[in-house]
Amino acid sequence: RNLVNAWFGRGIANGKLGQQADAVADFSRGIELDGKVANAWYNRGVAYSKLGKYAEAVDDFTQAIALDPKDADQLSASLFTVPHRQLVA
Repeated sequence: RNLVNAWFGRGIANGKLGQQADAVADFSRGIELDGKVANAWYNRGVAYSKLGKYAEAVDDFTQAIALDPKDADQLSASLFTVPHRQLVA
């Protein structure tokens, strides 16, 4: 679990530095180690969205909601960060 937290923390730091591709890689490593951490899926979705990879972002937001349904309202609000034209393309 400590290694998962390390990758998560590094992903957050890279995201704050505007290094979204590195953040995606970091969150992905954490997800590989423990795919049940909703915040990792959510934050990777945010990074994907900032990279314009909207389909991947929606997939990650959906997985985060599935893992943590009690936060579904808050997490589903993230779907509104994805431009509509990208969802129907």
